[in-house]
Amino acid sequence: AGRREQLVFQAVHMVFKWTSELRREEETGRRSRLVVIGKDLDHAQLRADFAACVLSPALTARKAALAAKAEQVCRWARELLPTAFAGEAATVCEVRRSKPECPIETVIKVMLRKPKELTVCKPLVAVTREDIAGVMRSWNDVLRRGATVRALAEQALPQAVRGERVIVDEDEAQHVTGDDFETAIHVLCSPPWSMKVLRRLEEVTQQNVKEVMALASLCGSHGVPSVR
Repeated sequence: AGRREQLVFQAVHMVFKWTSELRREEETGRRSRLVVIGKDLDHAQLRADFAACVLSPALTARKAALAAKAEQVCRWARELLPTAFAGEAATVCEVRRSKPECPIETVIKVMLRKPKELTVCKPLVAVTREDIAGVMRSWNDVLRRGATVRALAEQALPQAVRGERVIVDEDEAQHVTGDDFETAIHVLCSPPWSMKVLRRLEEVTQQNVKEVMALASLCGSHGVPSVR
């Protein structure tokens, strides 16, 4: 807007650049044009998808309704946080996944120094207060089960982070170890330290904690040391 030149943007995969050239308004007028080059493109679907992005009163209303829903979900999350994290800030967003059973998830992020993510397998507009209460109950259960490991971790903290807050979590294993779950220990210093014990919460021993803390003291916030 406000320029005599027209801007030409070109993108191929991750390569993106733009150039400017003199606008010939007598031939093209002032308009935006998008050219998509590819094979076997669904022209009708492309036109429909781009048309849905054009700002209109209906789209503006949908955006406002979505923003209001996001604020409502954030408010529920703040109200239902575990007691140990009362007063912490929370954000919410929608994430598209390549999972047929749950193509759109709502992710609530509790803004600790190591943010905690809680997922509801629904689009944002469909999330209810009970959905938020359910994920918070699950998190509370993990905190309860991890109380012993947290106490062991606090006792074993290296001098550099002595006295810092510790949070313990249990995650699905992201690699092939024969274990379905692994225990994560996060020291909420700045920047935070993270470490893993490749066992379920109930199987973590004091020796496991001492070993992973010894590794963490060597790398600090760089990397995520792990022990079995």
